[in-house]
Amino acid sequence: MKKLTLLLMIFTIVCSLSALAIGQQGAAWFDSASQQANLNSQAEVTIGANPGQNDVYTVDIEMTFDDTKLSITENDITILLQGWTFEKTVSSDKITIKGYNFGSFFSGSTNIATLTFTTILDGMASLTLDKVLLQENATLITSLESGQVTVQEAPQCMDNDNDGYGDNCNMGADCNDNNANIHPGVAEMCNGVDDDCDGKVDEGSILCSMGEVCSSGQCVLQQQQQNLCTHGQDIQQMNCNCDPTWVNDNGVCRDVEAATTSISNILKSSVPVMIKISQIAAALKAYFS
Repeated sequence: MKKLTLLLMIFTIVCSLSALAIGQQGAAWFDSASQQANLNSQAEVTIGANPGQNDVYTVDIEMTFDDTKLSITENDITILLQGWTFEKTVSSDKITIKGYNFGSFFSGSTNIATLTFTTILDGMASLTLDKVLLQENATLITSLESGQVTVQEAPQCMDNDNDGYGDNCNMGADCNDNNANIHPGVAEMCNGVDDDCDGKVDEGSILCSMGEVCSSGQCVLQQQQQNLCTHGQDIQQMNCNCDPTWVNDNGVCRDVEAATTSISNILKSSVPVMIKISQIAAALKAYFS
């Protein structure tokens, strides 16, 4: 009886010491696991662990992934612990990562490896950490977290003019998808058009030949640019040039835009109809004077 009691005491002490050795809790996780990724693209997920203040010198990780929606090889697993020796295996839907470094330890919150999955099917793909053992003087038990990657069909590139730019296109958006000569990166021209889609028209200093400047979408001699007619002036009599945005009405420059804007504002006003007619007549008279 005394021997049995002594054995029970020894067993209890051993169990208590073992609990002290392996009972410390750490945590393991997927960093950025709950994410979205387009079909036929890549999704990066990082495995990390936190052993607290314990110095870890071996790592043993097992995880499961949804191989109907995700694909990965050993070459797609990047180890983030410098100087460690690792063995990586991928078999069906299982990934195993084992590593050690008896000359270098890690402790605290640490990223261990990055997994680069290729998405192969739409839907929600689950990721599960089945086992993470961090070894020090004894095994450190970890609490595990799971994650998921939602794979979605990538939006189709809409490129009407086949210049590589458009809605949801890899090259980027297009400010005019009906003209293949207009898109980001193209050389700007003196034509009154935003050719390179930067929100500016005819910008730059090398649009015209030497001695010419870009004026209202046309290259004109600097002297001609300085001698532009005003509204109603006779081109021959005044020896001037009509602004390209105006109309040459039998040798007289007419500011069509100003007249159009004036009449449009009159039509939008709240004055009586008879007054509008009078005002429009005055605007037309001023235009043709």
